[in-house]
Parts: sequence; structure tokens; C-alpha cells
Amino acid sequence: MMDIQDFEKLEFLRNQIASTEGWKIEMGIRDIGMSHYIFTLNYNHLKKSLELFDSKDGSKLWAIKNRDKLDLFQKEVIRLFHNYLASVKSLVEHTRTIVREVHIVREVHGNNEFSKESKIKIKAMFDKSPLSHFMQDLRNYILHKGIPNTFARMTPKESMKSEVTSSIMLDLSSLRSWDGWKAKSKEYLYYTKDDISLYEIIVAYGSLVNDFYNWFLNRQKELFKEQFERTQKLKDEYNKIILKYKLSDE
Repeated sequence: MMDIQDFEKLEFLRNQIASTEGWKIEMGIRDIGMSHYIFTLNYNHLKKSLELFDSKDGSKLWAIKNRDKLDLFQKEVIRLFHNYLASVKSLVEHTRTIVREVHIVREVHGNNEFSKESKIKIKAMFDKSPLSHFMQDLRNYILHKGIPNTFARMTPKESMKSEVTSSIMLDLSSLRSWDGWKAKSKEYLYYTKDDISLYEIIVAYGSLVNDFYNWFLNRQKELFKEQFERTQKLKDEYNKIILKYKLSDE
């Protein structure tokens, strides 16, 4: 049973931790971390499904007797792609929230320039990328127009004509017929000469998202190093008391 003094000390430390700036920032970063975790799961699930399709086991879906399974697989891919796009949007919005709640407030007081720094980074990584704009507009396409036309394609591998590549493709002509594309997306579709490989775009865009997330997280650790260290000292005191009773139980 916990000593009353230790119990009171824990309550004091818990309140102290919750009142620190480092803890408040940690909670914001934790929300972004959860959004990134959801995105990563959706991304990996979709990526592995497309890789499985382009494998020896996946090639069995091309058999005439398995056409129902092939149709079902394509529907499942669209479901996963929808989740992928939705999770990207959530990650973007949660990132904007912490920039607004943590950095812009601090900037008003004249001691932080990170919101400007992040805008420059976003511009360099996303605003100048036609693929990024296309993926964002594709989400709007799904929400406002419908599910994009997809089809399964089998093509010979260039290196080994006896083997084939199996891909899920987005139909380019039907995408171009929508009038909701913004300028950068139209640019992407204009320079795209063939139907779009779903695997290629989700990997390329996923790489952009992950690179930005890793940069963002590392910058928080750098910018708020002192705040995090002060919070961690209080956590260490708290955990020291908890560990004492944990060891006695063991």
C-alpha cells in the first residue's frame, strides 16, 4: 500500500507536469503522432496489398475461375486507398492545429518564427509538387464526384519477358473529364501520358508525407528542448516513486 506522503507527492507532481509548457506541447505532438500512426498503417496495408497482387500468389487472381476474387480485390484496394487519402488529410489538419495553437501564439509574442519556417517547408515539399496537388484533389474527386475508374493491368517485365507485372491503374481519360481539378493537378494530368499506377503514386506521395512528418517532429524536439527537459525532470521524480512500489509488488 502506498504511503500517504508518496501519494500526495504523486498528486503534486502530476499537477506540476500537466501545467508545464513542455507537457502541453507533448500532447499536441502526441496527437500528430497518432495521426501519423493511422496514416502509416493505412499506407502499409495498401502498399502490401498492391505488392501481393504483383507476386506469384497474386497472379492467381488472373485465372478465369478467380475473376470474382479479382473484382473483390479491386474493391478492397479502393477502400484502402480511400482510407489512405482520408488519413493524410487528418495528419495535415492536426499538424496545422499544433502550428496554430503552439507556434502562432508564440509568434504573436515575438519569440518564435516556426510558423513561417513550416510554410516555407510546405511550399518546397508540397506546393511545388504537382503530384501532391493531384492527390489532394483526388480526395475531393472521391468525395464529390465518386470512385475513380480503376482496372487491373498485366504487362511483361522489361528485364524478363517471361514474367509479368500486375498493377491496379487509375483510368487517365475519366480523370481528365472532371472539371474540379485545380491548376497544379491539371498540370500533373497533362504531363501524364499513360494510365496512372496506384502503387507508384501512393509510394511517392507517402514518401513526401513521411519526410515532412519526420522533419516536423525533429524540429519540435530542437525548438522546445528546454521545455521538454524541465517536464522530463518532473516525470523522472514521478516515475521514481511509482517504481519503488512496483518493485515491492514484484
